[in-house]
Amino acid sequence: MGIDLPYGGVTVQLEIDRARVLDIISPSNISPSTQPYVEVERALREPIEGPRIEELAPRDKVIAIAVDDVTRVTPTHILLRSLLKILEKAGAKRTNVRIIVALGSHRRMTDTEMKEKYGAETVENYEVTNHAFDDESQLQYMGKIAEDIPVWINKKYLRARIRIATGNIVPHFNAGWAAGGKILLPGLAGEETVGQMHVRSANTTPNGLGMEENSTRTLIDAEAEEASS
Repeated sequence: MGIDLPYGGVTVQLEIDRARVLDIISPSNISPSTQPYVEVERALREPIEGPRIEELAPRDKVIAIAVDDVTRVTPTHILLRSLLKILEKAGAKRTNVRIIVALGSHRRMTDTEMKEKYGAETVENYEVTNHAFDDESQLQYMGKIAEDIPVWINKKYLRARIRIATGNIVPHFNAGWAAGGKILLPGLAGEETVGQMHVRSANTTPNGLGMEENSTRTLIDAEAEEASS
């Protein structure tokens, strides 16, 4: 039987013996909002949990925003446009905003990719930098987790008075779900931290896809909570 498999921006056709296919599961069809910027602003004004931007009193404070890279499908340009708009209305200065690409151990993003992912206006008017997992001068040591994994996190993010993380929520093979603290660990972590976290994940959570609770996610959330305090 023929199966059409979406892959990036194209569709790949596969031929598979029908006897080997148990079922084909597809996501529900959901109509996207016709006003995504309005929806993001509404969500920021009415957070499910935690304070509103205005309550963070961003005036004169250094603000760090962690964003995922080109390997993720998050429509970050939409999130940033609304988020930055509300931050400025609340008194934040553009010169105090640091947008940090949480690459983990991925390659650096190019200027062209940044403009496509985050919006040309954002890249041109704000400081947008690639996290360098292999540059110890950019990292701050935070101790160990699971007794033997040293945790190094981007110091620019840690030293900001207001720290914001963005991302999308999708199933993840080891962490159960993406987003949340995962953008910090391993997203903004150092080389040794990234490597040892992946080894531990492979050994303890061989398949945590869609699991809300698993050992890898527990470590990620514990460290993220410390980094956010």
